[in-house]
Amino acid sequence: MRANDPTKNAAPEDFVSHSALRSGAAIARNWALMIALVALAEWVGWWWLAALCVLGIGTVQFALGEALVHEASHYNLFRARAWNDRLEALYALPFLTTMRAYRAEHLQHHGRLGKDDDHVVRDYTYQRLTTIPARAAWAWFGKPALGITAFEYVRWLWKMNSAHDWLKVAVFWAPVLTVCGIAGLLPELLLYWFLPLFAVFAPLLHWSEVADHYRTRTGTRSRTSRIHNLLWHNNGYHAIHHRFPRIPCHNLARAHQALGGDRFDCAAGWWEVWRQISRPAEPAPEPWAGFWPRLGRRRAPEPALKQPSRSRGDDGLHPCRPDRAPRSEPPVHAAGQSATTTARSTVAGSA
Repeated sequence: MRANDPTKNAAPEDFVSHSALRSGAAIARNWALMIALVALAEWVGWWWLAALCVLGIGTVQFALGEALVHEASHYNLFRARAWNDRLEALYALPFLTTMRAYRAEHLQHHGRLGKDDDHVVRDYTYQRLTTIPARAAWAWFGKPALGITAFEYVRWLWKMNSAHDWLKVAVFWAPVLTVCGIAGLLPELLLYWFLPLFAVFAPLLHWSEVADHYRTRTGTRSRTSRIHNLLWHNNGYHAIHHRFPRIPCHNLARAHQALGGDRFDCAAGWWEVWRQISRPAEPAPEPWAGFWPRLGRRRAPEPALKQPSRSRGDDGLHPCRPDRAPRSEPPVHAAGQSATTTARSTVAGSA
């Protein structure tokens, strides 16, 4: 940092420091927690404790299969970019997808934020969140309570994965299922992996997708709860991530404070998100009308996902420009620093 006060004289590149040690520790933490929860449930043998452990495993699955997969999609886990994909067996394949598939969809979301071909806009339309009246209560409470989010997770995988991706998933899972079958552990695999995956991870993923952008006045919403971000590797600081996607997760909390993250939509946690998305109707702000209820809104056609370039930039994002900022907001730059100077020094993704 350039000063003792992290909110002054800070530039985005101050927070771009990739650490294989931190990333390895984050991955190991999640697997260790899940193994410990399985061991606890099996050792004690109480059904209600097993139920709590399944809930805990699904919560940790979200940290691994969403927060860290998201980091790897931006090549933020490891400085050597190839290793973000080579280690996908630790965080992507267990969740029935590949880094290639996730990255192709996610980078299109960054590049087309709020447009009709942004998959989040299409998803909100599918969820009936952009019609009037919007079905916000059904999407937020009804679908998770009835288990519909599990079917929608499978639907999302089916649309996102190619035949090659499914082959990689099958190659990963075939020996796992074989070993568990020989050892007589298939019931445990179903109980401690697939049940939390569909009963806990899928609803959390669903809530996160709605919370990130729906009815935001600045395009993106951050969830700033300390517990939320401790559990899920600062996944809640979504607004500053969209502005500067090259900042790795372990620096997002400090970047949120230093680079003006509180100028965007913020919520302390899930309940405050619900209060924001269920507030009385108001005009949809441009250019984020795609995230808002509108009369006569139709589902956008499904575009072909553009594969990320493997040349300069590698992730399809320009290395020297921030993501598109809200038109109503000036560019985020350090106090006392000109926009020209900031533009030269900014390390972030493209619009």
